[in-house]
Amino acid sequence: MREVWPHWYGPCGPGDAVADLAERARSRGLPVALVALDGSVPIGTVTVGTDSHGARPGEGPWLIGLAVAAPYRGHGLGSALAAAAESAAAHDGAETLYATTAGAKGLLCARGWRELRRLPDGNVVLAKPLRDKKKGPVLWNGAPKAS
Repeated sequence: MREVWPHWYGPCGPGDAVADLAERARSRGLPVALVALDGSVPIGTVTVGTDSHGARPGEGPWLIGLAVAAPYRGHGLGSALAAAAESAAAHDGAETLYATTAGAKGLLCARGWRELRRLPDGNVVLAKPLRDKKKGPVLWNGAPKAS
């Protein structure tokens, strides 16, 4: 997280990456933090939370904090973390998962996400349906649910 958002989590930033991740990891329900490890070293993370930058009333949950350490990028880890977040949100009963991003639009759109709107700061708000209102979950553990 420090590497991806140095302005927030870096030495001069106001954020505390360890405290934020610990808070997300210890709660029940939302938020849900997911961490990818290489042995015991964290190499990626994503959270499913209740709110995000650019949210409008009635929107949520949100995929937030998707980050992959530089040496591990380009190998599908970001997509795997997004799939895990989608699965967690579907398991929690969400019909749609939202995300605000400046840098992961291509990754998420390749996974079936669609742009809803652009924000004045350059970020885009995306959404992905997770369940068909008539048939139930579209996703479960990142794979299509058998009919």
